[in-house]
Amino acid sequence: MIKRIAIGLITIAVFAFLCQLIYSKLNEQSTVSLSPVPFFPAEPAAFFQFKDIRQTLRHFTETNMLWSDWTSENKNKELPFLGVVNDILTDSVFNTFFGNGEVFMGLYQIDSNQRWLMVKNIFNPLETHDSKKTIQFSFCNYSEIIPPFMICSNSEILLESFKSNLNITKESLNQSEFSKNMKLSTASAPVSFSINLSNEPDDVKRFFQADQWVQMDLEYNSKEIMLSGVSHQGNKSQLFKPHFSDFTFLKSLKIDLFEELEIPLDSSKFLENRMVLSRINLIDNVQFQSHDVILMDILKMGNLDSFLISDSVVDPLHLNEESFSIEKTIFPELITPYFTNYDFNDKEIFRINNHLIITSPTGKRELIYQLEKLNQQKEEIDYLDVINKSKHPFSYHLLSNQNDLINKINIESSTLISELLVDFCSGLSWNLNRYDDRVYYSAVLYKNEKEKKDKSLLWSINLEHLTWGPFALKNHRTDSRDIIVQDSTNKIHFIGANGKLKWSKQLNGQILGNPYQIDAYKNEKFQILFNTEKSIYAVDVLGNFLESFPINLPFAATNEVVVLDYDQNKNYRLIVALENNKIYNFDLNGMAVIGWETPSIESPIYHPISHFAINGLDYIFSIQKSGEVNLYNRKGELRFQLKAKLDIPIGSDYFIEKSYNIDSTSITFENSQGGISQYLFSKESPILISDSIKNRDDNVCIHLSNNRSFYFCEKNKNSLKIKVGEDQDYHYTVDYPFEILSVNGDRNYIPVYNPKTQEMQLITKKFSLLPTFFRTSDQFCIYDINKDKTDELITILDNEFLICYQIGTTISSSN
Repeated sequence: MIKRIAIGLITIAVFAFLCQLIYSKLNEQSTVSLSPVPFFPAEPAAFFQFKDIRQTLRHFTETNMLWSDWTSENKNKELPFLGVVNDILTDSVFNTFFGNGEVFMGLYQIDSNQRWLMVKNIFNPLETHDSKKTIQFSFCNYSEIIPPFMICSNSEILLESFKSNLNITKESLNQSEFSKNMKLSTASAPVSFSINLSNEPDDVKRFFQADQWVQMDLEYNSKEIMLSGVSHQGNKSQLFKPHFSDFTFLKSLKIDLFEELEIPLDSSKFLENRMVLSRINLIDNVQFQSHDVILMDILKMGNLDSFLISDSVVDPLHLNEESFSIEKTIFPELITPYFTNYDFNDKEIFRINNHLIITSPTGKRELIYQLEKLNQQKEEIDYLDVINKSKHPFSYHLLSNQNDLINKINIESSTLISELLVDFCSGLSWNLNRYDDRVYYSAVLYKNEKEKKDKSLLWSINLEHLTWGPFALKNHRTDSRDIIVQDSTNKIHFIGANGKLKWSKQLNGQILGNPYQIDAYKNEKFQILFNTEKSIYAVDVLGNFLESFPINLPFAATNEVVVLDYDQNKNYRLIVALENNKIYNFDLNGMAVIGWETPSIESPIYHPISHFAINGLDYIFSIQKSGEVNLYNRKGELRFQLKAKLDIPIGSDYFIEKSYNIDSTSITFENSQGGISQYLFSKESPILISDSIKNRDDNVCIHLSNNRSFYFCEKNKNSLKIKVGEDQDYHYTVDYPFEILSVNGDRNYIPVYNPKTQEMQLITKKFSLLPTFFRTSDQFCIYDINKDKTDELITILDNEFLICYQIGTTISSSN
């Protein structure tokens, strides 16, 4: 009986403990999820929501060229704002508390001074900090932890007001406080913000066509800052996904945000002064595709067709159900100045009634399909059915430079639009659209390009006597890629994605081969590992050596160190061949790996050592100068030796194709005779699979792609053939002497290089030869370094200029 009671009491106690634990966790999660927005002081001048303020600021300041150019121009001026940004980026305490999560910030005008309050949810309870303890940040005087919030401000009044609001019931706050009408949209944008226009001058209100609030999402790439937003004539500012059009039927289509504008026309041709264009992103939810579509308003011309053909085309354009190639019309030339990034490749133009539509054939099919569902394709589409109403929809497009902005806005009377802001964005493309009682915005801030001769050039930096690199390496702090190079004095230089030199460091020799990236502390923070003849180095993104590095080698290295991670658990092994004809294996503590046999070899190894696994067995692949190939296990014991010696010149590419066992595995390689050989590991000798050598102008090479496959590139004087598989060939005529280079970075490109003029063209992964010529050398890499979904070409020119071009035609797949 007593035993049963004891068991029952224990069960009840365990159950009660679990209930308490669950309740505590749920209560903690509820507290942490509590939004700080309702507790902000009322009537801020502007209100911001950052997805991750630390990462956003780092990435933006290190990749965006507007910021880079602006800070360079103002580096000798005393701008307190720049100091605050720099303090935020370098304040480790701030990064600890405000990184990795949403941060809210309100800007307030107090006694003609700008004050701010910043708040973030933190986990509750904090184990290491008392709730009353103040944390001091370098850029502000007031901060406090009040679970679940971390608060900092440059105003004690604002901080105390926030604390006071925490003690007011949520119901009473909702009756009066501004946040009840604010719902920021941060599904994709790193920053959302609202602006209070109530105290702004009339010309600012006219610019926004609003009296109360404007709300926007902010996104950016390397060259531009994009804004999309909404305002309301009343006091509500809930951010929906708007449709920016006068064209009423578009409200019923499946579309994303788009631009709309009016453009001036040649009235002598078109018998009118302006045309309305709408650019939409049409969504196909069945096939998970989107289509870039441009729609044009009704043209009032009597004879439309005769004016749509360019001078080079004889036949008139008859648009009804049929489509016509856009390249044979005047519209690419007409539209490109306004939609600068619209890709006219493979686009067609067709007509529904009198309305012209530009899109791809698949986009046309999707548009007609959606119109048919709306039963609108057989009717005259009345775009302007409410034009005469008192609150008719309207569209406005402004393309202005800095002087235009100054003339349109009285900066001195505005608390929001300052001379500093206008100076930052020297150009503006502004689309404003209204229907019902809402106004929708689409804007692009950009740097005027008039001074640049090459629009594809992002930046350049002068670094003398460069001998190694460039290589693009991930930076976990900015979510971008930094560039590393080395000069003839053995100094390495680390350059940000915006072209600014971050740091330089002296080494004891030239780097051999490629660098590797590791996560030494297994915390998603990356370091760079490489070697000279004398040492192995590991450096973090700030230029600091890791503990135990550099590792001094007992003999000179003959090849680059490779980093092996057998089980993908970041238990790295550093393998390098030395001039005493032995292969060494080190760990990240700089110690020789216990159990490694340190195998001896017959002749030096200059090729990088590689690794693969078949059926759970590891093979460490090494090629000696003599052509002998040995494959070792994890202990350095000989696991397999090829019967044949392989004729692979230093620097040539090879491709190992694994099979179900080692005997049926094969290697394809460029041989020293300029042909392509293939060797099956169970055979006695390689076979020649491509030998097109007829004269010194001909050669054959292989090109390794991103998806672990390869192509054959056959050059014959001014012709190039790329063989993909056994039955797919692509032919090109190149009217200059050229070479095919291997790619460091995104191998989806095939570089066609003219060594005489030092110019390069690129063949894309879809095997189209891009028309752009880049001034470059054979030292280059290709990556999307600033995470804007557009690849960059970084190259060393004349051994002293590091140049970054934006390729700008293909969406990157390199990261």
